[in-house]
Amino acid sequence: MRRMFIVAGLFCFVCASSSVLAQSLFEECKQKKQDIAEMENQSTQIGLEVDEFNKKIRELQREKFAKIGEKTKLDKRIKIDKAMTKRMCSGLRQCDSLDRKIENLKDKIAPFSDRLRRIRKEIGERTAEVVRLNRKVDRIEASYTQLNCDNLIPGKAAQSTIDRCTDLFSQWNQLQKDISRIKGSVAALGHRYKKVMKRLRRHSAELARLSQKMHKNCRHSARFADLEEMEREQHDYRAIKDELAEMETKVRKIKKLKIRRPKMKPVLRPMNKKKKKKKKKRPGLRPVR
Repeated sequence: MRRMFIVAGLFCFVCASSSVLAQSLFEECKQKKQDIAEMENQSTQIGLEVDEFNKKIRELQREKFAKIGEKTKLDKRIKIDKAMTKRMCSGLRQCDSLDRKIENLKDKIAPFSDRLRRIRKEIGERTAEVVRLNRKVDRIEASYTQLNCDNLIPGKAAQSTIDRCTDLFSQWNQLQKDISRIKGSVAALGHRYKKVMKRLRRHSAELARLSQKMHKNCRHSARFADLEEMEREQHDYRAIKDELAEMETKVRKIKKLKIRRPKMKPVLRPMNKKKKKKKKKRPGLRPVR
């Protein structure tokens, strides 16, 4: 009897366990089906995305090949334009080089320009001094002539006149020293000018070469104005030679006066009016015939 109960119990347990297992398997299968359905949906969505990407890839490929063709044409145009620009703009690169040479030459010429400007200033000063000396010469000459300093007569010439004539002679003597000094100064100016121009000559030759090239290809350059200014200065510097020659002529033409130290004219004694009477010869008697 007891065995029967045990068997019945085991049968019930088995039946109950089978029912539970069947229920669990059903739920699991259901869940699996849902998971599979969800994954299939995802796969379908991914497939749609892949198709979209493939479509975009095909479009990008077409754009890629279009861009490659466009780039090929552009590179060909660039190569042609580079060659043309090189030929066309080679002069501009030359202008850049010329600009640097002009700037360098300007720095080299600057010290000589300063010296020549000082020489020109001194020429003006010497010229003004020559004018002043000529006026002084005229004044001394007029006073000397008016006072008749070359013909002073003792006892008749006032002491003030004698003193004035002596002073005029002293002024003239000093004037001769000033004239000699100016002549020496003019000669020194001429020597300085020749020395500077000799050293400047090689720079002038370089300036002429640069000017020829700049006038041909580089008139647009900002340094072109500097070049023209240097050319004008060079012309002015050469003109200093004529200014020196003119001043030398003026110095040579300073009025020359022959002024002597005032000398008293000797007083001439009046001649004796009494003349010796000559003995008159009495006429001889003629013999009577």
